[in-house]
Amino acid sequence: MRTADFKQDVTRSVYLKQMANRGETLTSYKVLNVLTYANSSGSYTAGQIIMEFNEDGMVSYGCARWISRDGKWLCEEPGLSRLLTIRVPCWVP
Repeated sequence: MRTADFKQDVTRSVYLKQMANRGETLTSYKVLNVLTYANSSGSYTAGQIIMEFNEDGMVSYGCARWISRDGKWLCEEPGLSRLLTIRVPCWVP
């Protein structure tokens, strides 16, 4: 469910290795806000989910970016700070 750009930036093996090395346990999470972006015809084409994570008592925040391509919603950025790229989302003018 990842976009081709994300898969190019972060390979599956790197993603799995970094997640395993974190050694943290997700205790809870909250969705704080959902932002949606529409094209000129009003169809939703992208969105951001802003979340709060509690991992072993440490609170952090993340923003997962999603994009609609060919009728499927794909994750463009998972919101994991150690895996984020510097690529600007395609919907930012």
